[in-house]
Amino acid sequence: MRTMVSAAVAVLVIAAAGLAAWRIAGPRPVAPTSAGPDVAVGSAADDGLLEQLADLRQRLEDERDARLQLAARVEQLDETLASRDAAAAEAAARAGGAELTIVGESQAGTPAEDRAGPGVFDTEKLIAVGLTASEAAWLHEKWEQRQLAELYLADQAARQRWGFRKLRKEREAARSEFQAEIGLDMYDSMLYAAGDYNRVVVRDVYAGSAAESAGLRVGDHVVRYADSPVFRVEDLRRLTRQGETGELVSIRVERGGGIDRLQVERGPLGVLIGRERVEPGIE
Repeated sequence: MRTMVSAAVAVLVIAAAGLAAWRIAGPRPVAPTSAGPDVAVGSAADDGLLEQLADLRQRLEDERDARLQLAARVEQLDETLASRDAAAAEAAARAGGAELTIVGESQAGTPAEDRAGPGVFDTEKLIAVGLTASEAAWLHEKWEQRQLAELYLADQAARQRWGFRKLRKEREAARSEFQAEIGLDMYDSMLYAAGDYNRVVVRDVYAGSAAESAGLRVGDHVVRYADSPVFRVEDLRRLTRQGETGELVSIRVERGGGIDRLQVERGPLGVLIGRERVEPGIE
């Protein structure tokens, strides 16, 4: 009996010692048999996400390029439509037997350089309106520098993936800097010699509009708005959207060979506007 008890105690001691050793050392590690299906699936999923991200980035870059190209195309079509409208108005006037007066040119018609549109700088036109040969040559050089700067700016926009708003902002800043450099009179003369539009003209005044209240008339050339020069339709639109809506600002118009100064509420003028090419001379 005593022998059996001793044996049982010995077994319990051995079992307790084994349990203590197992707790200290921990369970025996099990060698992995393979990477398992879960690891392979996770790697494939990561590869798929990377491919989707690269594809989306490429599509975004392509869309940015397309947007810049579309903006340039819009400007070209805008010029084309303006020329077409002018030609249609001329044809309608002639068909109706009305006398057509081309502002800044003789009634016989527009010179061939103007009919060809912008792109060729005509120094002879500048000399004809009072500039010296040296002044015309200097302005021609400045115009070429400006054209080159525009090319570099467009190239930078394409390389750095600018949006249209950033490109437009940079163009406006460069244009304002160039105007300040050569002066408004010379800038006006440059547009004229290059065959570009240099005046914004009122085609119609809507009843009840701010323009009607201010006294704008059909045929007026808007040359200044809030003391800022206006050469392009885009200039006028940008200026009317600045400041506080409803505040009174000064506006200058060329009318009947003179300058009229008016007061108009900031905001939409309520007019139909167009573009014209006239002899230089802005106050």
